Amino acid sequence: MKRIITAIALATLAQCASATPVNYTLDPAHTIPRFEVLHNGFSNHIGAFMTSAGKAVLDAEGKSGSVEVTIQSASFLTGNAFMENILKSKEFFNVEQFP
Repeated sequence: MKRIITAIALATLAQCASATPVNYTLDPAHTIPRFEVLHNGFSNHIGAFMTSAGKAVLDAEGKSGSVEVTIQSASFLTGNAFMENILKSKEFFNVEQFP
């Protein structure tokens, strides 16, 4: 039994040692970028972008990785319509120029 376990462990390690980078596609249903905006120095308004897409690459052997996310700037919600209009303006997200 020890030989079988050792063989499996060695095979697994050999496979990991020659591993290539792994690509992942971010699941839009479970990827919700969030932000906070300090309001008049007293409170934070919290928002979330509801529409995003992206990918992640993990290179375990090279000990590196990357993440690329594209967000629709106008897709955010804060729970406050007045604040959302302000944040969509040119002073903040400028959603017309940077969709």
